[in-house]
Amino acid sequence: MQESEGGELQEEEKQEEDEEEDGNNQEGSKTSKSISKPDRNSSTKPFNSDYLNIDWLVHAFRHGKVSTHVANIINLASIYLLPLRENIKLDSVHAASYPLLSSVAKLLLGESSKCKQRQVVLRVYTREMGRMKVVRLKCEDDGSPDKIVSNKRVNTQENVSADGKTTIVTSSTKLNTQNDTLTKTNSITQSRLQDKKVSILEMANYELEDRRQLLMRYLHLYNIDVSPLNGYAFPQEWILFVLSIIYWCNTSAHVNSYHVKCLVVSFIYLNIVQIRCGYFETTGQFNKTYAKKLNEFKTKLQNEKIQRKKSKKNGKNSLRKDEKENRNVINLSNQTNNNAKDNVPKTSNHKNNPNETDNHGTVNKTSSLETNTQEPIQGNDHEQELCNSPTNPKNNVPKNIQETLTNTPIEKFIFLYEQLLQLSHLDERLRSNHTCFNKDVIHVFCEYQSLFYVISMFNSILNCPFEEVDMSRVYSGTFLYNLYAKVYNKDNNIPLLFEHCDELFGLYNFIVDFVQDNTVSNVFQTNVKKPKRKKKKKEKSTREETEEEEKEVSEEDGEIEIDSDNIYSILQNLHI
Repeated sequence: MQESEGGELQEEEKQEEDEEEDGNNQEGSKTSKSISKPDRNSSTKPFNSDYLNIDWLVHAFRHGKVSTHVANIINLASIYLLPLRENIKLDSVHAASYPLLSSVAKLLLGESSKCKQRQVVLRVYTREMGRMKVVRLKCEDDGSPDKIVSNKRVNTQENVSADGKTTIVTSSTKLNTQNDTLTKTNSITQSRLQDKKVSILEMANYELEDRRQLLMRYLHLYNIDVSPLNGYAFPQEWILFVLSIIYWCNTSAHVNSYHVKCLVVSFIYLNIVQIRCGYFETTGQFNKTYAKKLNEFKTKLQNEKIQRKKSKKNGKNSLRKDEKENRNVINLSNQTNNNAKDNVPKTSNHKNNPNETDNHGTVNKTSSLETNTQEPIQGNDHEQELCNSPTNPKNNVPKNIQETLTNTPIEKFIFLYEQLLQLSHLDERLRSNHTCFNKDVIHVFCEYQSLFYVISMFNSILNCPFEEVDMSRVYSGTFLYNLYAKVYNKDNNIPLLFEHCDELFGLYNFIVDFVQDNTVSNVFQTNVKKPKRKKKKKEKSTREETEEEEKEVSEEDGEIEIDSDNIYSILQNLHI
């Protein structure tokens, strides 16, 4: 009996404890409901659990090859874009990457069960005029192979809801220019990826060329042929960088040619010069290691300049001697012609004699064949020097880029490193005076930074059809800002940087020309400079001088106007 009574008491105590726990849970749920309302999309379960079965994607996540933003898109259908060093008064820098983000969301969330039931929206948390803003992007496939659109390609239509949140619908505008409508290449039409619907679950089964064509389709770069890059043994890591610049030029409305040139120079500096010579933060560290080699290379350059000056002087002296000899030959020929004239009878016409004087006293002389046929010596050599100079991009394109970079002496890279290292530090004037810092310049470069990050994320989702490049090897904000300030409206400064390194200057020209040939927008068009207004001011000054001279002449002649009705008319002509 005692045991049964003890068991009943234990059961009653357990029931009381369970009732207390249920009451506490109900109170906690009430308080949680009062604080924040539960969201349907916010759940601990992944938004699309099918991707947990993809081996290559899970392996890439574990090794850090895929961005964490991809996990946020899969699990939460949202992405958090941090603000960059941009101008807060302008629109967000990440707005240029909204079309790519919508297509990424379509690939990642298009096959989920929730997306089939209703239209899924990607929530983007960005900065807008100094405040945080939630932008909702519709998951749309923007890789339509029908049209390619250039500058200001994306129209954004904002739909404001009752909560104050905006939904942006991206739609491509159709321009009427001939350059904007471009046909697809034959390689894409023969590909299996002609349909718009592409499943990322089967991405491992796709070939490398198909995945590359898919990325080119979403970037609207159908007409680009990458074979010239492979023909010059262009490194595979650099192809994604070049394609991102072309996409940036075609979509952004704030880019000019100087932005592109500065990016190419910074890419060469970070990927070639620093890797070959090493990384140095200060000039003191650089001088400790390479001071001797620099001095030897500079003395060598000075000796070469002295020899060139001497050769030029000798060439000028030889040209002068040849000119004197030619003049003597011409004088002898004229003397022989004059002697022949004396023997000619006087009845001959002066028109037939070209060296006789006319009635007006002018002399008709014929140009001798010797003066026309003879050319100055070393004229062809001078043209060859100009053709072989580093300012001519056509002759400096290397046949094999990797071999030329390995075979070039290190002294050329050291000399270039000394000049570019000064641009990697911020000026003290800008640190003291923040008003001198131009935020609009760095705002455009931050736009490219955002685009390159999203393109590299897109590349990782497609199982890396192009080899990826680290952002630290592409972008350096202080270096780009200082280089842009040095190069803007000064086209000769970049050739002066590569004056003693023809190989790198040929690589620079090759990349810039490739981007220029494949861009649809008017980025590289040079604006014609308007004439200055100083000429008009000079014309006004000449007119005023003539009027003053006429007044002085009239006063000297004594022409004084006197009004009989006005007593003070004489005072007008007096000059005190």
